[in-house]
Amino acid sequence: MHERLFPDQADGGFGPGEFDVREMLLSPSWGQPRPDKNDPAVIAERARGREWLRGVIAGHLSALRAREPGLRLGSDEPSRAAAVELALVPEGAAGANWLRYERMHELAFHRAYKALVGGAREGRRDGGRPRGAERTRHVALRHHAP
Repeated sequence: MHERLFPDQADGGFGPGEFDVREMLLSPSWGQPRPDKNDPAVIAERARGREWLRGVIAGHLSALRAREPGLRLGSDEPSRAAAVELALVPEGAAGANWLRYERMHELAFHRAYKALVGGAREGRRDGGRPRGAERTRHVALRHHAP
């Protein structure tokens, strides 16, 4: 954050390497009482600081507003939808088994459906009963586990 606010001090005012705490302790403001928050000079300085900060924020706000729809539609909403779905899945071993069996049943369904559709196409070409229908029924029953 510091490097965005003060690009000429990207290192935060401290160069690379070790920091000697004695420099901080010997600084003129170290150990001094905090300024009175009701002092007019302090109030004016804080107001100038707030105005400066508002200017910095305003400078970045248009770029952020341009990025917002893409981030919201591409990242936030799908993540929230997935979070709702994942909240319904039990945790631990029961959740792992649930997900494993869900994937297994989904795979078995798609294999059976593919065999059914493929068998129907072959049957239409041959003019007879689809050859894949019996195999599809067998595959579907074999993979149907509690």
